[in-house]
Amino acid sequence: EPGGNVSGVNDVVDMNRLYEMIKDINLNDENAQGEIRLGVIYTDGDPSCEYEYQLLKLVAEEDAQVNGTALTLERYLCSEEEPMETVLEKACSECNVLFLPPDAEIATKMDQFREITVSHSIPVVTTDSYLCRAGTYACLSVDYLVEGKIAAQMAYEILTEEEDENPVAQMSIRTAIETENRLGNPGVAEAIGRPLLYYMDPLTDDAADASTGQAAV
Repeated sequence: EPGGNVSGVNDVVDMNRLYEMIKDINLNDENAQGEIRLGVIYTDGDPSCEYEYQLLKLVAEEDAQVNGTALTLERYLCSEEEPMETVLEKACSECNVLFLPPDAEIATKMDQFREITVSHSIPVVTTDSYLCRAGTYACLSVDYLVEGKIAAQMAYEILTEEEDENPVAQMSIRTAIETENRLGNPGVAEAIGRPLLYYMDPLTDDAADASTGQAAV
């Protein structure tokens, strides 16, 4: 809903759809025995990562309650005292699938991240196609090209509005959920011995470029 002088385009993906992808990945794991041991790893204090974690936690716990899904969900926080390499090794030893929110700090260490997760044959899902291209197994990401066009149209409407003194206050926050892409990294899939799911489009530079960036008014 609109309010004050803030509006824009929300780039958060559909967490229900993301969790369905995680469940499908788990079903393809013959060693999982029907149990989802999901770890969420990110840098302590990152508000956007915390927000995505809380959304996913809500969806996962509701699914476990309604559908009886066997679920263990753990959060793994990186910090100066607990560096990513140490935290990630622990997460890989305790989980059979990981979720990596769009963490700017971890994004600078994706070579190490990929090396550790591949050595443990752990599939990692993210909501950022840059992170997927850099070393995760799969991602669910909106098309930022389309989102940018939506944001540009909103800006045009604001700048050309003459009757309303504050047009932003009447403008609902919009989403680009209908543009979500389910992408997979073929190199990582081969390295961990887990073929991409049938509905995942192999990640290419063109696909990644369309799914990378931010747009807001």
